[in-house]
Amino acid sequence: MDKFYENIKLVKMFDHISSTYDLLNHLLSFGIDIYWRKKIIHLIYKYTNKQKYSKFSKKMILDLATGTGDIAILLAKKFQKDYIIAIDPSAKMLQIAKMKIKNHSLEKKIKLIQGYSYNIPFNNETFDIITISFGVRNFIDLNMSFREIFRILKPIGLLGILEFSYPSNFFIKKIYHFYSNFILKHIGNKISNNIFAYDYLKNSIHTFSFFGKKMKDLLKNHNIPIIYMQKLTFGIVTIYLSKKQK
Repeated sequence: MDKFYENIKLVKMFDHISSTYDLLNHLLSFGIDIYWRKKIIHLIYKYTNKQKYSKFSKKMILDLATGTGDIAILLAKKFQKDYIIAIDPSAKMLQIAKMKIKNHSLEKKIKLIQGYSYNIPFNNETFDIITISFGVRNFIDLNMSFREIFRILKPIGLLGILEFSYPSNFFIKKIYHFYSNFILKHIGNKISNNIFAYDYLKNSIHTFSFFGKKMKDLLKNHNIPIIYMQKLTFGIVTIYLSKKQK
């Protein structure tokens, strides 16, 4: 029950900051978040091109915790013959995603659904590819969510995760710590006018950056072991590519 109320609170928070979400992402990352997203799409596309997919069948791709739809849009542009479904629990974030998708004339390529990672409304083995960009740390129940991901992912299907991690360099750690504890919190609170939101963001990044070391075990335990991992921007974020075992 506590997790249920925590989830409601989290969704309300994202609803509240939805109008400034994209601006703050770009501002607080100095625009590097655009590169991070393009990088994971490039790696997924490169990997899937090596696989023996039928030229005549469309791949089903799910972007989980899509937010305002940036990854879904990049997927639709890169995987032009395939079909994208994007899920997020925040109705207001999805409203912005819908406008962005319309601006890119991708309404026929991307379907938006309001939903949750722990209860994904699709049949077993539906998707060839699943992506999660900065969403894992917001999962209320990691084990339930990854059980669902395993369930709906096809055998040898690909899971791509982009998430915050922790820099290994001593000096970068110090800069990162100062930035996340003072600058990020101050700017985020001021622009979004939501003190809880950027306190939560700072704390979730900090908590999950250390948990990121356990990502390998988490995915392996759910039979979706990591096949490739790449740290970006001094280790601030990490890309994980995992493949579901038969």
